[in-house]
Order: sequence, then structure tokens, then C-alpha cells
Amino acid sequence: MFCCRNAKNDKIPSYIKQITDYVFHSIWLQTLDFEKNSSLEIICEQAFIYCNLLKNIEIPGAVKKLCLLAFRCASDLESFLFLVKNLEFQNYSFSDCKKLKNMSFQNAIEINLGKNQSFGNIPKETKIFVFKDSKLNCPGIEKIRNPIQLHWRLKSCKQKRN
Repeated sequence: MFCCRNAKNDKIPSYIKQITDYVFHSIWLQTLDFEKNSSLEIICEQAFIYCNLLKNIEIPGAVKKLCLLAFRCASDLESFLFLVKNLEFQNYSFSDCKKLKNMSFQNAIEINLGKNQSFGNIPKETKIFVFKDSKLNCPGIEKIRNPIQLHWRLKSCKQKRN
């Protein structure tokens, strides 16, 4: 996958299985959408590092892994909506996203942080929303510089998880 260096908007085709290393590095991307029924499984190393104009992103349900530094230093990122059921974060996935306000894992069954600094140096006001019955494997969470605000949500009648 390639992206024009001055692209402001992009749409990831449904057949793409991975966003490779550095694809959106330092690009002036403002919006990123994914086609319906996305096959995206992996966001590779530094794929969105220094992608400074992107404010919101919705991660499709097929994604299983965010690699090293995937969104690091994306300075204007404010919110993430994860539609995934199982997700693994590698080191520093979101570190230094200084305007990050919230992340929501609305379909999460299991989230694996491992021993890393995925949320290092993000605002202490950042809220992370996870369903109460989601399994969090986060042995490294105590290493976060600013404690995050983890909010548990109960499933609503309208939302069904398989």
C-alpha cells in the first residue's frame, strides 16, 4: 500500500490485510476510513507515527495487532474507537499522543498489553472505555507514567457480542 505524501483523506480498501511500516509516517492525513467488511489484521511498526492532523480513527473489527510505535507522536489524535474483539498492543503504540482524550473498546473480549509502554506519556485525563466482562492482560499497566482512567461499561441491550 502506498500513500501520497500530501494526502488529506484516505480510504483503506477492504482487501488490505496490513498497513505496512511507515506508510502514513508524517503525512498530513486528516481523515482515514476503512471500507465495509475490512480484512485489515495488522497495523505495522510506525505506520502512523507523526501523523499529526488525524484526530479520530475507527479501527475495524478484524484487526488483531498494533505493532511497535504504530500511532506514536500522532499529536492531534483525540479519540479511537476499536471495533475489535481481541487485540494485542506492542510497545509504545500510543505513547506521546498528547491530545488523546478517549479510547473505546466497544466489542472487546480480550486486550493484551503485555509488558510495554503502549500508553506512556499520554494525558492523565485520557479515558479508556472497556466492557466490564472484557479480559485485560495488562501486566505492564503499572509502568504507565500517568495513570489512565479505566472506565467499565455494562453491555447494553442493543449491543450484542459474540
